[in-house]
Amino acid sequence: MIINIMFSFIKFSNRTENSYDIRFPLNELDKVVSEHGLNFKFSEKIYFLKNVVLRINPDGRFYNYENDININIKDGYIIREYDVFDCKPFSFHNADIEEEYELYENQDSSIKLKKFDEYFTIEKISSNGLKII
Repeated sequence: MIINIMFSFIKFSNRTENSYDIRFPLNELDKVVSEHGLNFKFSEKIYFLKNVVLRINPDGRFYNYENDININIKDGYIIREYDVFDCKPFSFHNADIEEEYELYENQDSSIKLKKFDEYFTIEKISSNGLKII
């Protein structure tokens, strides 16, 4: 089994006492897409079942375990350190969370913008946290 340690830098737009809002208004979408050189990749559906993440897109179905190691806040980002490893495919009927969005990425897939119906989120991903911030 191969385990990859990953870092996810999730930009937040607003912080309240008890939460971080990672949603950005769609009227900022074109600006962010242009700033980061993002291109539409495909529509994707994702299911979360405890610590299993299932991604379904035109490239296939991908089952992975994701386990949080550490979460920090710095410079407008939620920084998530986590490990990822393969999970054998299985059938299910109910998911804890389901998301469906249009995925935009930069050339090396290190920046991911997810466009939902009413907002978008932006995330930077690295296997070495020092490369992003």
